[in-house]
Amino acid sequence: MAARSRKSADLGKGQSKPLNLLVIASIMLPSFWREVVPGLPCRLGNSYYFVPTLHATLGGMAQLLGLYIVLRAGTNLLPRALCFQNYKLWMRTELVLWWVVILLGIATYYVWL
Repeated sequence: MAARSRKSADLGKGQSKPLNLLVIASIMLPSFWREVVPGLPCRLGNSYYFVPTLHATLGGMAQLLGLYIVLRAGTNLLPRALCFQNYKLWMRTELVLWWVVILLGIATYYVWL
């Protein structure tokens, strides 16, 4: 029973990243291109454009960092020079970055109302 639950837990590792990429590509990017990109860079001083641009920039960084962590932790695809040992630091950095991105996402809805 314990082996089965451990195997089930291993199957779920990293599955949220591709799902998140799907949401970003199908919902967030089209909205960003339609609503924000036409006003850049001229209107970046306006919160309607600045907040979603910051959200998209930090969100992209968080997504890439998360994919990097999943590749490092779940596969042997990375060369040794790109591997890290201090998982706790990287995971905490990712967590803080995602919380900032979530708050910026909420702020985006607020300024778009």
